[in-house]
Amino acid sequence: MIAGGGYSSYSFAIWLEIKGEIMTEEPGNYATRFKSKGIGVSHSHKPVSVMLPPDMDAYVHALPNRSEWLRQAIREKIQRDKQQILESPPQ
Repeated sequence: MIAGGGYSSYSFAIWLEIKGEIMTEEPGNYATRFKSKGIGVSHSHKPVSVMLPPDMDAYVHALPNRSEWLRQAIREKIQRDKQQILESPPQ
C-alpha cells in the first residue's frame, strides 16, 4: 500500500499476475480520469454532496456537464439570496 491507503499501479499489476490475469495496457481514461474540469475549483476542501429526489437526480445525471451546471445553479441562488438581504429592510 502507498500513503493514503491506495495501491500503486505496480502493486496492482503484481496482484493481477498472481491471479493469472496479466494487465497488458492501461485503461483508456488513465491520463484524464483524475483531472479537474472545474474552473477555479481547488481540491483543498471537502466537496459538497446532497441526496436528491429521484426525478431531480435523473435530470441532473442526464446533464452533459453536471458539476459545472450545479456550480452555476448554486452561484445563482447565492446571488439571489445576497440581493434579497440587501433589499430587505433592517429589523
